[in-house]
Amino acid sequence: GMEPNEVQCNMRACTLQRLKRIWKALPRFLGVRDEMIRPAFIIIVMMFVQGLALKLAHPIQPFLMSQLVKEAGYTEDKADSVAYGWFRSVTHAAELLGGPMMGSLSDNWGRKPAMLISLTAAFFHFLCFSLAYQLWVMFAAQIPTVLMHPKQTSQAYLADFSTVALRTVAIGRLEVQHDIAGLLGGPLGGFLGGRMEYRSIFWFCVAGITITIVLGVWGLPSHNTAPATDQPAEQKTTKVKFKCTDIFQLFRVRNVQLLTLFLVVFQLGVGM
Repeated sequence: GMEPNEVQCNMRACTLQRLKRIWKALPRFLGVRDEMIRPAFIIIVMMFVQGLALKLAHPIQPFLMSQLVKEAGYTEDKADSVAYGWFRSVTHAAELLGGPMMGSLSDNWGRKPAMLISLTAAFFHFLCFSLAYQLWVMFAAQIPTVLMHPKQTSQAYLADFSTVALRTVAIGRLEVQHDIAGLLGGPLGGFLGGRMEYRSIFWFCVAGITITIVLGVWGLPSHNTAPATDQPAEQKTTKVKFKCTDIFQLFRVRNVQLLTLFLVVFQLGVGM
């Protein structure tokens, strides 16, 4: 029989071989090109942490809002519900204003600057919540959400890292980890909310976003990565110039009108 040391070496070698096979299979699983596996993996980790921080905050926000409304002296019936409704409206208005702008910035300045701007905005967003001792600070915390679009930027990043054939796979894998973050973050936020002071929980979110910023600075390409090789050459260097009037042009397309109507009705139901 083999000596214990030899058995241990064989087991270690088998484990390393398995890990190498898993690493080689990751590009296909994530839907990216082989040479892009490292930055793609970093993006997925970043978006998981960011999604976890975002979902961790969601169960806490209405209770913190209710507490601040009462501390501000508003004693009317359901004043906290009214305030939180306006709070959510401000959130969506900020996202609506910033979405097209960040998309244009991502296409013209590069994915990395857009990603770091989005994450920095998220940092200040959660920092304001952790320091929200007055009602107006809750609303001020929504101002950075104009620039807070890391999910959309990460989708554009993965589209650059992928091929046309695997692009939907890459976006799908990103959505899976985002859903897992939501699955974990919501209950965790509720659990912590019952045991800690509300504002202190947002410091976990600040710490998580800080980690994503460090990962982004360290691990993401510093320039626009060349698109997939199966795209026409003229599409590889094209930059998009966004104008506000382009939005209105889009609404002339019937399918866009129908999709917008569907999303408005759906989100109205979800928001209520």
